[in-house]
Amino acid sequence: MTQPIEIGTSWQIKPYSVATKIIVPQWAIITVFIVIFLLPIEIPLWIQMIPLVLSTVFLGLPHGAVDHLIPGWVKGKPLPIKQMTVLLIGYLGLVAAVIALWIISPALTFVGFILMTWWHWGTGDLEAVLSHIGGDFLITKESRFMTAIIRGGLPMLLPLIFFPMDYQLAADGIISIFGLYSGMLTTFFAVETRLILGFLFVVLIAVTFIRTWRFASQLNLTGQWYAYVFETTLLILFFSLVPPFLAVGIYFCIWHSFRHILRMIQVRQEDEPVHLKNGLIQFMMSALATTLIALSFLGGLYLVFGNAGWDLLSLISIYLALIAALTLPHTVIVSWLDYLQGIWKTY
Repeated sequence: MTQPIEIGTSWQIKPYSVATKIIVPQWAIITVFIVIFLLPIEIPLWIQMIPLVLSTVFLGLPHGAVDHLIPGWVKGKPLPIKQMTVLLIGYLGLVAAVIALWIISPALTFVGFILMTWWHWGTGDLEAVLSHIGGDFLITKESRFMTAIIRGGLPMLLPLIFFPMDYQLAADGIISIFGLYSGMLTTFFAVETRLILGFLFVVLIAVTFIRTWRFASQLNLTGQWYAYVFETTLLILFFSLVPPFLAVGIYFCIWHSFRHILRMIQVRQEDEPVHLKNGLIQFMMSALATTLIALSFLGGLYLVFGNAGWDLLSLISIYLALIAALTLPHTVIVSWLDYLQGIWKTY
């Protein structure tokens, strides 16, 4: 039985070979794609979208399908029916609100989707750094906040800077489902905007590396800092070289979602030795029903907004619109878990 997590305490995973089983293979996969795209190679768009297609059933969409079970796992017992009902109503209400926002103002909602994902993926990576990579040198809230902004910005900002046409294709694809593209996002794709954003992002990374090096040196934790910088640099190269549809799809599945699933396994098995294989099986079984429900929602969205057509870009666009709707309540629950597990508590 999972024991409750004490509010406000610092949380670390039980030590086991997570680095060799999860983290190092992730680094290896990312490195392979970096090497591939250092070569003069072009991959058709439909092939680039395969990871996003697979994410509907493999790791991506299912990784958030146990959100309704997390409070029970934290408390060590299932939620009472009344509390579960309130949770599900609130969750579905947020999903419906995002769908309504897509209809009312698709361009602004797209920006909101990017910013929300930026934060969610950034804090997800921050938790992984603290738990797996080693982030004991991140001793201030500022250093943790800056780490979250950097890590979330790698998959959300770098594709805009290096692949603006692909980024605009994704934006137009989603926005066109709900109405004509207003052109209000054109400024974001301009060279001047991308140069300014890129410059500011480089400054942020440099300042963060310098400040955290000082902490790591004072605490004799330079080994952790090297791993932290290595992983960040790896992702910088990845999102600077690999086309966005492919890069984001790979990252969503094998990086963000897998790390989140690992975290859920640890929450569920808090008072037991963590068994990765059994934990993955249990997780996927727990996520199966709600994943199927989410896929039915996806089918419903296509029936309602299916004027976009049957081409792969249109299908992916509708899927991303659903992901945006699901990401809001998912982020709320994960942020609550961050608070309970002391992600923002420093000493």
